[in-house]
Amino acid sequence: MSDQFFGIEQQQKQEQTLTPQQRQSLEVLAAPLMELQARLNQEAQLNPMLEVEGPALEYSVGDPLSNAIAAEDRAAAADMDPEDREMEELSAGMDGWLDALPLGDSDSGEAQDRSRRRDFALNSLTVSGNRQDYLLEQLRFADVPEKLFRAAVEVIGNLDERGFLLATDKEIASGAGCDERTAARAVKLVQSFEPPGIAARTLEESFLIQLKAKGVTDRILLDIVSRHMDLLARNQIPQLARNYRIGVDELKSKLSVLKELNMRPGASLDNAPELTVAPEFIVKRHGRELLIVDNPGVLPRLHISSDYDEILRNSGTPPEAKKFLNEKRTAAEQLIRALTQRETTLRRITELLVSMQYDFFFKGPKALKPLTMLQLAEKLDLHETTVSRAVAGKYLGTPFGVVEYRSFFSGGYVSREGEEIASGGVKEKIREVIAGEDRRKPLSDEKIAKLLKESGLAVARRTVAKYREELGILPTHLRKEF
Repeated sequence: MSDQFFGIEQQQKQEQTLTPQQRQSLEVLAAPLMELQARLNQEAQLNPMLEVEGPALEYSVGDPLSNAIAAEDRAAAADMDPEDREMEELSAGMDGWLDALPLGDSDSGEAQDRSRRRDFALNSLTVSGNRQDYLLEQLRFADVPEKLFRAAVEVIGNLDERGFLLATDKEIASGAGCDERTAARAVKLVQSFEPPGIAARTLEESFLIQLKAKGVTDRILLDIVSRHMDLLARNQIPQLARNYRIGVDELKSKLSVLKELNMRPGASLDNAPELTVAPEFIVKRHGRELLIVDNPGVLPRLHISSDYDEILRNSGTPPEAKKFLNEKRTAAEQLIRALTQRETTLRRITELLVSMQYDFFFKGPKALKPLTMLQLAEKLDLHETTVSRAVAGKYLGTPFGVVEYRSFFSGGYVSREGEEIASGGVKEKIREVIAGEDRRKPLSDEKIAKLLKESGLAVARRTVAKYREELGILPTHLRKEF
């Protein structure tokens, strides 16, 4: 048995510990405006030495949030069940070719009457506007037996955000304590509710329900939706026309009614609050000069309460109260200093950013230059992580809309003339090239790369494909029109 030795050993090492004040400053710097607004209002409620003035303004944001949502959708797709992924891919393909179809004649009296009935149903709801509430409200007015009612509630509870049914009849029966026949009847019942297409298990089934509600009886159209949605999603219009021995124009005319259908019938029933952001600063053009102005009223103004400050200075105030107010005054002063430091840091970053990306504010995204946070940090004598923390979740008002700070930072390319172009600028050039293409002969990624090279930008085909997907632009075969 080996000998064991127990002893005490001393070690010296250096560690940097943040003080509560430093930690608070970092948290305030990192907080987006909406979060900071809530925090300041909460602090004012807890600290009597703080007084808040001024309402907060909110601005709707466009593309930056759409891109972020698209990125979240792509991340979620990686973990998606294969069947769900197949439905998403089918929907994506349908989105592409549906945009190219001409609108059908939807001005018939029947269509208008149906639209009026649906609007009345939606506008007369007294519940919260939530998808489940809307469907449950219709169920309450349905005169059905108790077992069928419970099964229908189970159906409604198994709809996803698109309005598609995720459960089988067997699973519905198990959850509702009924037989599968009752479960199947419950599915049919909910499918009869507004909006048409709700509670379908597949896109094909949803479209068939919607077509039935419209009174469509065209045999070829119904057969295509039932059996050949895969060809439709891949834009195989000529093949479908040959299969049914009709002309391409006649087929497109038949398919035009699909333009009126909803691929996500449940999404229209969710009254989610509009996502809003507020810009930290607003950049305005004044001739060839750029002015950076504060966003007035976006943050409440904080100051020390004169009333409680007078109580603190009053000699008659009890010592315990003075101690409490002194602590609160110190906390209030630290918070105000942190806010001042936040504004100073963000203003310095914004001023340099506007200077380095000057052309963007006159020409738009295509004029963005390659810029890294490290480059900006070195010029400001700040740490790169400070810049990263400062711009995270923050937005800037520009002549081209409210833009996320992070969109100004990216790698890039050097043109044949030596001009530096950010990846965002390359994306805009790709968008322009595709916008000007002949839709009957859309450009391949390889051809786009070749055209960019001819204009002085050496971009690989794989990079073109990547940027095209990030822009939400369909591949060549789905952009083709017939």
